[in-house]
Amino acid sequence: MIFEKGWFLHKMNKYAPRGYKFVAIGNDNRIAMQSNEIMGDQKPQGPFVSNISFELLDMVYGGLLTKRGGHINQGSALGEYMLSFDTARLPIKPTDDKDTEHLNGKYLSYQTIVREHSTQLTHIRPIMIRKNALLIQGLLDAKSSLPQHLAERLNKHVNRCVWQTIEKVFNNILICDIKYYQDEYRKKMQQLGIEYDKKSGVVTNEDKSRAKRYEQLSVKLEKLKYDILPRHQKSLTRAESKTPENEIAQARAKERIAQTQAEIDTVKTEQGLLAEPTTNQPARDILYDAFHSHGQPVIPQIAKNPIGQFVYLMQLRERKVKAK
Repeated sequence: MIFEKGWFLHKMNKYAPRGYKFVAIGNDNRIAMQSNEIMGDQKPQGPFVSNISFELLDMVYGGLLTKRGGHINQGSALGEYMLSFDTARLPIKPTDDKDTEHLNGKYLSYQTIVREHSTQLTHIRPIMIRKNALLIQGLLDAKSSLPQHLAERLNKHVNRCVWQTIEKVFNNILICDIKYYQDEYRKKMQQLGIEYDKKSGVVTNEDKSRAKRYEQLSVKLEKLKYDILPRHQKSLTRAESKTPENEIAQARAKERIAQTQAEIDTVKTEQGLLAEPTTNQPARDILYDAFHSHGQPVIPQIAKNPIGQFVYLMQLRERKVKAK
């Protein structure tokens, strides 16, 4: 990756809209907008994910950080080359004709996205965009179909926010500084034991510790279930005759079996907590009246035409009720 994801997102988040932060999603690292207030601890999806990715940044502008030719002024801001596609393009050596066609097609599609965003007028925040975002996230959480006009409206806003933030970063950092600080960031990440996984994002020492602990518990559970517990059960079987000595051994075996079973239950509970899926979905609680009727969860009925969808958005009112 030419553009260091963690470092670049850190720079972008200095200009992030209030209540949001920029994150990278998926194998091509598409840039999305995440809000803890609206999404809880979930990852952004659907309209919250822009059509701008780190793969796009690498292919379209990676050449500015890798080429050594005299056509690029290392002391200038990267933003000066935002429409100089031939100069800024990352030099890639295809393996064959099919690969060449694939890469060229991808590059042209990315260039089209850049041209589209670069020709837009100054971004004006759409009215009621917060309610729009809450409604869309609530419907995503409810696994319901999205109203097309409102979903496209939100995604257009996300795309504009992402691109204009990229422009701000590009215009405020020199090319030579980007190279230097990205290298320093990579070194520091390695020292701290922090890395990026393409699918899941940041992998921290805490994540590694959780994974290691889960593995340790799995080994312990196997030992308890298939070694220790059967051994105590055999001891109980051997002590079945009703002699005074065997009655004492039988009581001890039963006690050990109960202790082992309790330990098995404790290990399973801890494993469940370590692997517990995300359940925090606040959007429907914030728009409580839209997603509940007489205290029961419902799916809002929204018109299919753009005017009807916008009128429904105007009528929405926030009334946060904490989920029980």
